[in-house]
Amino acid sequence: MSVMRQAEEQQSIYRDPNAPVVHEYDGEDYHNPNPRKRLNTDTNENPKKRAAVACNICRGRKSKCDGGRPRCKLCSELNAECIYQEPGIKLDAGDKMILERLDRIEGFLQMNWNGAANMAGSAMAHPASRNTTLLGSEGMPDERLGPGQPNNFTARTAVMYETPRQEEQGIMMRSVVAWPRIHDLISVPFDSRILLEEEFQRQILDPKASLSLDFSSNATYIRAFFDNVVVWNASVNPYDWLGFYEQASRSEFREGAESCFVLFVLALGAANYEGAIAHASPEIEPPGMQYFSAAWGLLPTLLASHHILASQCTILACNYLLYLVRPFEAWTLLSSAIPKLQVVLGKPASIPRELKELWNRIYWNAILLESSLVSLDVPASNLPKTSPSAVHLLPALFQPDLYGSSPEVRDDHPWFLAALVTLHQLNEQIVIQTAHVEATQGPIASNLNTRLTEWYGDRAFPNMPALPPPRGPLNEHTMEYLRTQYWVSRMRIYKPYIFSVLTDESMTLAPVSLCRDSCRACLDSAVRILEDLHLFVNNNPWHKWQSALAAVDAVLIIMGASRSPNLSLLLPQADHYNTILENSIQIFENLGPSAPSLTRIAQVLRVAEERRKELVVKA
Repeated sequence: MSVMRQAEEQQSIYRDPNAPVVHEYDGEDYHNPNPRKRLNTDTNENPKKRAAVACNICRGRKSKCDGGRPRCKLCSELNAECIYQEPGIKLDAGDKMILERLDRIEGFLQMNWNGAANMAGSAMAHPASRNTTLLGSEGMPDERLGPGQPNNFTARTAVMYETPRQEEQGIMMRSVVAWPRIHDLISVPFDSRILLEEEFQRQILDPKASLSLDFSSNATYIRAFFDNVVVWNASVNPYDWLGFYEQASRSEFREGAESCFVLFVLALGAANYEGAIAHASPEIEPPGMQYFSAAWGLLPTLLASHHILASQCTILACNYLLYLVRPFEAWTLLSSAIPKLQVVLGKPASIPRELKELWNRIYWNAILLESSLVSLDVPASNLPKTSPSAVHLLPALFQPDLYGSSPEVRDDHPWFLAALVTLHQLNEQIVIQTAHVEATQGPIASNLNTRLTEWYGDRAFPNMPALPPPRGPLNEHTMEYLRTQYWVSRMRIYKPYIFSVLTDESMTLAPVSLCRDSCRACLDSAVRILEDLHLFVNNNPWHKWQSALAAVDAVLIIMGASRSPNLSLLLPQADHYNTILENSIQIFENLGPSAPSLTRIAQVLRVAEERRKELVVKA
């Protein structure tokens, strides 16, 4: 059973059965007080022994609670955690959802850290492990092995499938850092929790709103936004943009939801027009920061409302935070807005027809942003991973008949968003189906690769039959991003075969075999990713951090394969992949000043490459 599944089941046990259902949203009022929830006012002269406040377990079972502290009699018999919810506190549905989610996050983090401690202890307990990390080592602890089994991964039969347990094997499969031939290159703790800690300890971003804003370049920045930025998220309705801008300008961009919205658009447009952040001069204000700071000051008030602009501003703000390479702040903002988004989408009948497509795009942007931040090992939200029934399966074009006017800007932008959504759905299946070593058995990888090829393959652009072809050429940067994402997904499909060979070096790769072809496909994809890494990272300012982290596995896989007698034969010439590795590490080192997590990655990869070269020379 997965960690998240265990956390969800535990949360379901202790959840207040009287809590309001999230879907009971009437479009305006989130308050849904429960009339049954009241203090015990029974004043009988000879009252039965009854607790003033029943615990959640007794309340859920509709049993009498004796009010025992710290645990009542029933909870003691069930050996369950006894939680008392004090009466008299009235919370709206959004607040209760936030509290419930915080409890879930706390439980998830506690279980996750316990798992990390267990893995670290297991790695330290193995006497043959001289270079262990939080992710373990090549040898597994004795207690995890069956009687008489060797304490390593050299056996390909029973040990591989029975020990470690399937869940642990899945963790090893996904964590390339823990693979044989790779883990001993890493000399310091290095995993997603370490990256999260690095970002968490970072100095807090504190935008200072300027008393005077320069609006002389508004037209230039707005054109840059609609030409180059909106294609990445498609979160602006081209039919109502002019009305929002006029309303904001009447208030001199100082108040109201429209002002906040327009200021975020100006910030992203300026960021695109002025170019990347000047990392060499941190004292220089990033492009668009004056507009972002002004919008940031208006955002808290806007987030308390139910206006759709609040969700649009959240998406735009997250994109600018990722432009600043602030992934933790982006996740924090997104997490605070998701409960309200859940309430709105929970009752789709209340969404007006002219807003359904825009809500659909906001929903998919939230899903894609959350999935792109998964490398921080942060808890996932409760957003359903399937599209709400009231909206389209994929982002689509706005319907002109709903607005009675022509669009004020071009609306080909959902095409790219739809391509990302389709790839995201496929990647979800890749993660699930390649989680264990059984992914090397049967047609799993072949079927996934067929679906990926249908999505992109050798075509000039992804296959989106639900949308009409774009009018005119697409942004070349977005096409490069999609193409590299294709190689990233292809590498993930065939990763289990690399793991199998690194685990059992006694395997022989026949000239014509499924395993050999699959390993070649994975290594070829990794090489393609790193060959275009400079374009993948530098041409995508809104995905710079995510793009860099997607390439870490490619670097480590090539490092490990170069040390394998079998896999090294499938790599390009040594001079070629050595150059690729060196150039990739230099790119990470150049990105390092933009975020402490990238600095840690660059340091780890540099030390690993030096260690790899030493071991290759000795071999």
